[in-house]
Amino acid sequence: TGRIELLEIISSSLKSRRFVDCYKSVLTCLKVSDNLLAVGLSDHRLVIIDFITGNILLNLLGHHGLITCIVKLSDEEIVTSSNDGSIKTWNFMTGRNILTKHADNLNEGIEIILLNTPDNMILSGSNAGRMNLYKCDNEAGKIDLLKSLVNKVLS
Repeated sequence: TGRIELLEIISSSLKSRRFVDCYKSVLTCLKVSDNLLAVGLSDHRLVIIDFITGNILLNLLGHHGLITCIVKLSDEEIVTSSNDGSIKTWNFMTGRNILTKHADNLNEGIEIILLNTPDNMILSGSNAGRMNLYKCDNEAGKIDLLKSLVNKVLS
C-alpha cells in the first residue's frame, strides 16, 4: 500500500518505469489524461502525477471522504465525486477547486459520475439509489440539479 507503480508497455510486455510514493494511502480511483495521472486516495487527497517523470505535481484537498470517481471535463478541468456526498470540479493545472455541489442528504455518498462534455451535463449515482442529472456552469460558478430519480429502473 502507499505506492503506485507506473508501467510501460513494450512489445506486448510490461516494464516497470518507476514508483510513486503516496504515503500509505490506498488508491480509490484514477484517470489518465495525456501525460497526467489523477489519483484519488483513501486519505481524501486528489493527487496529480506526471506520468513520464513520476513526480507528484499537485496534492488537492477538499473532499472529506474517499474519492470515488474522477472524470475529465476539459483540457484543464476534472470532476471528482466522493462518499462525503460532494461533486467537485477542479482546474488540475493550478489546483484550484472551481465548484462544489453537495448532495441534499449529506449521509448519501456519490459513488459514480458520468459526463456529457459538449453540454457539461453530469450524471451521478449515489449509494442510496439516487441518480441526479446536473448542468455544470463553471463560468457562472454553479452546478444546477436538473432531475433526480430515486430507486427507479431505467430502461
